[in-house]
Amino acid sequence: MPHSKFEKLWEGIKPLHCLKLMDLSYSKSLKKIPDLSKATSLEELNLSYCKSLLELTSSIGNATKLTIFYLRGCLLLKELPSSIGRLINIVKLDLRDTAIEKMPSSFSTWSWLYRLDITGCTNIIDFPDVPDSIVELVLSCTGIEEVPPLIVNLFRLRKLFMYGCKKLKSISPNISKLENLELLALCNRVGNYDQTSRFTTFFRYVYRRRLFHLQYH
Repeated sequence: MPHSKFEKLWEGIKPLHCLKLMDLSYSKSLKKIPDLSKATSLEELNLSYCKSLLELTSSIGNATKLTIFYLRGCLLLKELPSSIGRLINIVKLDLRDTAIEKMPSSFSTWSWLYRLDITGCTNIIDFPDVPDSIVELVLSCTGIEEVPPLIVNLFRLRKLFMYGCKKLKSISPNISKLENLELLALCNRVGNYDQTSRFTTFFRYVYRRRLFHLQYH
């Protein structure tokens, strides 16, 4: 039911055992999603641009077959429930342009996570503790200040985007040990040209023996 005008759908627990896709995207008045305790077959949940959504139900933790989860543009969403840690089959998580401040600690146990996009999550200042299954990591326009040494553990990582991270101060040399990295996109030129120049020099040194697609805008 994309583009609906509902503020909420139904009360109580409904028998949703066969539900595989729920699309409530662009439901701009939606403040609360229904109880998903029985949605044990749900594979894809799209809540993109539900601009009035304040929170997620803790019952979402029962949707353990969920693989694709879109929350892009949920401007008022500040946190994810701890029960989300049980969604260990998530492959793609899109949190672009939300007000989320930090990722839950259980996030690192999602052993199937392939792509995470937190573009525009300016409240996030720490590099996310993602599992080593991650292949595409999009952290553009966040408040992240450091790429830590632990990035060496992300040995499957192929693409790292950090455009517009104006607070980025340091990048661990361990990033040079990521042998599968194909695309590294960095730029914090907005308001800080000197910082961009410094990173350019750094990566020319680190990758002088390797061929990468290093993009600057």
